[in-house]
Amino acid sequence: MNNYQVESLAQQVAQVLCDATMQVMYPRYKDKLLEAFPGYRMEVAVGRGRATNHKLRKDNRLQKITYGRDMVLSKFSSRQRHAWTTSKEIRRRGYFRGEVSFMTLMVAVVLHEFAHAVQHAEGGRQRGSVHNAHFYRILDAMHRSDLPEQVRTYLAERIPMDRVAIAEQADIETMVASKQQSRDRAASRRLPAGTPLDGLHAGSKIMVKGRPDMGYYRVTRINKQTVSADSLEGRRGVRIPWDLVEMCGEDEGPATPPEQSDRLSVGDLFTIHGRPELGEYRVVRINRQSVRGESLNGGRDCRASHSMVVKSQSQQAA
Repeated sequence: MNNYQVESLAQQVAQVLCDATMQVMYPRYKDKLLEAFPGYRMEVAVGRGRATNHKLRKDNRLQKITYGRDMVLSKFSSRQRHAWTTSKEIRRRGYFRGEVSFMTLMVAVVLHEFAHAVQHAEGGRQRGSVHNAHFYRILDAMHRSDLPEQVRTYLAERIPMDRVAIAEQADIETMVASKQQSRDRAASRRLPAGTPLDGLHAGSKIMVKGRPDMGYYRVTRINKQTVSADSLEGRRGVRIPWDLVEMCGEDEGPATPPEQSDRLSVGDLFTIHGRPELGEYRVVRINRQSVRGESLNGGRDCRASHSMVVKSQSQQAA
C-alpha cells in the first residue's frame, strides 16, 4: 500500500466517523440539543489536517464536529496513537477495559467529540475549562451505555479493517514528517523575502522579541501567521506571531545537556534537563524536533525539545 492509498483510506475512515456521528450519536441526543439551542443545526466534516474538534458558533445556530484526516492517519501508527487524548482516556479511565487499538480509538473519538456537544448543551463548558469534571461525567455515562457497542458495530460494518491492518504496517512516522516538512516549506515561502525572518525553518533557534527573560526556543512548526516552538530551558512551548520572532545563532543560548534523546524509544522514561522537580515522564511520541511525555507523578504531560530530554539513569544502565 503506497502513501496515496494510505491517505485515501484515512479519508474514507474519517468520513465513516462523520456518518456514525449523525446516524448513531445525534438521534440519541437530538432532543436535548434542540431544547438547549432551538433552531440550531449539526454539521460534520472531514478536515485535511490533524485537527479534530467540536465548535459551537457564537450565535448558537451551528454546532460542527470535524474529524481530521491526518488524525486517522497518525492512529494507523501503534507509536503515534498513544499521544492522543482519547488514548490516554482509554488507559486512565478504563474505557474498553483499557484496550488501545485502532477500532477502540475510532469509537472513542466519536464519543469524545459528541460529549463536547452535550457539554455545551448542559452549560458545562466555560472559557479555559473544556476537559473538566462536567465533561468527563458526560463521557463516562456514554461509555457505560450501549453507545460504544453501537458505534463500534456501525464502524466495523463500514471500515475495511483488512486494509487498516496493511496501513498499520506502513511507515506512518516518515509520512507524517514529510507532510509537515511540506507545510513548513510552504509557510516559509509566505515570509517576505529579505526580512529578518528570511530562512526561518523548523529547527531554527529563536527568541521572543522584547522578552529575553523567556529564554530560547526551537521552532517545531511554521504556520500561516504564527510560529510554534519548544523551550530549550524547560519552559512551556509557545506559539507566537511572526513579528515577535527573533532569530538566534546556534552558539547562543543554553548549553546542550549531555544526554541526547535520539536514543529514546516510545515507552522509555526521561526527565527534563534542569527541572528535576517535574519528575519522570514516559515517552508516548517522538517527533523530529520534540518528544511528548506522559507524567508518572500525576502532573501535566509535556512536550520537550530533544536538547532538553535526559534519559532516566535506570534505563541508561539497562
